[in-house]
Amino acid sequence: MVSSIGVPIIMDRMTTSICEKPYGRASFARVLVEIDSKKALVDNVELWYESLGKILRLRVEYTWVPPRCEECKVYGHYVSECVKKVNTVSKVNKDVKQVGGRRRVKPGV
Repeated sequence: MVSSIGVPIIMDRMTTSICEKPYGRASFARVLVEIDSKKALVDNVELWYESLGKILRLRVEYTWVPPRCEECKVYGHYVSECVKKVNTVSKVNKDVKQVGGRRRVKPGV
């Protein structure tokens, strides 16, 4: 289940005991997972329950999600703060002047 999100690092004691023993039921599992920042976070995972003979879709919740830059795909900053972002320069029309909230065009242009 967790491997579809990323690399599992550690589980809390209750989740571990449910995984080690083939009985018990919890309303949630708490797992620390290392994720690939280049991939989008998932909202749910599918899990095969052999005893039920079917696949169940489980909702994934994140305790905290740090800011993620859409430009370089790194957690810790937004695209507005990205040092790798390519700045573009737009062409400036030198014949148009801003005067008193209105634009004026030079005569003859």
